[in-house]
Amino acid sequence: MLVNNAALFERRAFEDLDEQVWERHLALNLGAPYRLSRLVAPAMLERGSGRIINIGGTIGIQPLGEYVPYYVAKSGLDALTRCLAAALAPTVQVNGVAPGAILFPEGTPRAERRAVVRRVPAGRVGNPADVAEA
Repeated sequence: MLVNNAALFERRAFEDLDEQVWERHLALNLGAPYRLSRLVAPAMLERGSGRIINIGGTIGIQPLGEYVPYYVAKSGLDALTRCLAAALAPTVQVNGVAPGAILFPEGTPRAERRAVVRRVPAGRVGNPADVAEA
């Protein structure tokens, strides 16, 4: 089983983006899951079974303007998940999990945290155990 869970989530106004910020987000949030999937898929196919789980994010569904590279990468991860599911089926099961707010980036203002929690139906952010159970 492969679980692609690493992520970079940097706040940056669009006008302050540079190539390094853009490339870092795409490399970790999209490029790494692609490359790791390419590495493990042949062995899974040869064995006759396997699972790949990609941890996405609901920000890919509801983008925030100050997280453009993250949004683009996580949207790409959603597309990659769907493509891999079709390409590797039925031998390898590929799924995505979009857990929503779990951990806030360091330095996230309290007002922003409260605004996020107000949009969550459960009225709270999740925790890493919630994601692991999913």
